[in-house]
Amino acid sequence: MTSKKFLLILIIVISFFAFCKINAQNTSANPDIENIKNLIQEKTPAFIAKPIIATTNALENFRKNIGEKSNIKREEVKKEIENSKTQEEETTKNSKTSKYFQYAKLFFFRLASFVFNNQFIFYVVLFTIISLIIRFIWMKIF
Repeated sequence: MTSKKFLLILIIVISFFAFCKINAQNTSANPDIENIKNLIQEKTPAFIAKPIIATTNALENFRKNIGEKSNIKREEVKKEIENSKTQEEETTKNSKTSKYFQYAKLFFFRLASFVFNNQFIFYVVLFTIISLIIRFIWMKIF
């Protein structure tokens, strides 16, 4: 039974990443988002549409800024690792641990840039976190 669950989860994860790769290629200039913003502006009253549009714009700007910053930091950490490889330092315990921390930082920044540069994954993660917080609050209340 567990092997069936594992295979099912593995297939879902692989298909999810394949979809995200295709979606990441198509998100550079997405006119659908602009169409949705225009539809919201036209069909909803102004006192409702303005906060919605402002929130979506702020969220998109936040996502893009963090994505750009994580790309820059990722490249800096990658250069630091390459520089430490080219400099033949003594293999002491401190240099090994600093090397491990550099690789951990590189992993974190790669993960952050992947999440923040892909709209679909960003909003899925955001929705998941919000739903977990709401569920936690709901369980505490009732």
